[in-house]
Amino acid sequence: MIEQALKTDQNINANVLTDIAHDILLDNLKKYGNKPSKEHREALRQLLGLYSRLAFGESTGRFAVPLGTGLGKTQSIIAFISAIHRLGLDISLSVSASQVEALCDLKRELMKNGVPEDMIGLYHSYLYDKALADRYIKGEKHELDKGYASLPATQDHHTKPFLLITHNRVRGKGSVNEYNIFQGRPRNLMIYDESLFLSDCMSLELWRLKRATRWMEDTPGSPKALISYLWECISLFSKELERQQASNRDPQVITMPPLTNL
Repeated sequence: MIEQALKTDQNINANVLTDIAHDILLDNLKKYGNKPSKEHREALRQLLGLYSRLAFGESTGRFAVPLGTGLGKTQSIIAFISAIHRLGLDISLSVSASQVEALCDLKRELMKNGVPEDMIGLYHSYLYDKALADRYIKGEKHELDKGYASLPATQDHHTKPFLLITHNRVRGKGSVNEYNIFQGRPRNLMIYDESLFLSDCMSLELWRLKRATRWMEDTPGSPKALISYLWECISLFSKELERQQASNRDPQVITMPPLTNL
């Protein structure tokens, strides 16, 4: 199938890319001793299909994939990039992960799958010591010294079709062009391996919310729709607190009123 697809660009589409990537992924999983079920194989194919449709511009947007740990999300990235390289497609992408060493592992796996080293960018600011890295890779050292990586950072990231970058750099104040531009044009795809934004939370005492809402009521020009919305929320919170106090029950999930154009 690979040889046939390489004969003419007309034969290479999202389905072909998905098929090749899926074959590579299943082969790699089997090498690691995995025996994915029919349902698991189909879930992975749908994931690769999503990558392919986004890369070819057939779909747009941001998608979250709810596959659990160890079910092949990272391996799907390796298979997808490997398929792009084998097919010789003009597709560039960035992959973001939370840890530098996870990106180093990803680069090594891509190289094992035949992706040339000079096509893979590795964007980090950690130090690199070859002797230290060799000991770590061989298992003679359980962990690297703080601030060190097992692979050196690369330069000229805009010349690398496959760029590996940390979440912190994506979330930082730098230019998006640092990781989203390949040879003067936007990359086809950005993949976040693990969650890019962890859930943050904050607390607000109910009495403060009530006081703020009353202040808005007494302030001329305050939006009436917003005030009504806040009182509706306060009513829900109050009823839930009363329920907990009356029956000594655990908190339950509250569905907030739908937002409108306030």
